[in-house]
Amino acid sequence: MRPAPPQACEDCSSSSGPVIFVAADDDSTIFVNDLGDVANPSQIASSLSGTWDLQYSNVTSTLIQVFSYALYNTNIATGKAKRVGSVPDGPGYPRINALSPDGTTLAIFDFSHVFTMDVSTGDVGPSFEFHLSPRAVGMPRWVG
Repeated sequence: MRPAPPQACEDCSSSSGPVIFVAADDDSTIFVNDLGDVANPSQIASSLSGTWDLQYSNVTSTLIQVFSYALYNTNIATGKAKRVGSVPDGPGYPRINALSPDGTTLAIFDFSHVFTMDVSTGDVGPSFEFHLSPRAVGMPRWVG
């Protein structure tokens, strides 16, 4: 398993720069790199181990994690993850995700569909066919 893609947080730093979160792929550590204070990196001991994907929501001030076909909101101060809902199981694991600009909706790509989930309720939106490898297409971005 590969580590989750790093996620930047422009609004949650304690110094002059943004913070970048990186989840370890084989344990529960989330590395926190404050770009305004690179000499003092820190870590979060997450209650999840082996996160598949990681997004930061400025709206909820939480990390949105996909782990073992479930969606979680994780408190960045405590590392405690709260299960929000089940991620639909398709032919490929839900690996490439994009968080909406308002932080309320996560788009999830597997190897046959793209669908959305509400990050606070876990409600799954409509599913659309998508038959390309998400990594070959690139990271999705919200446009609007």
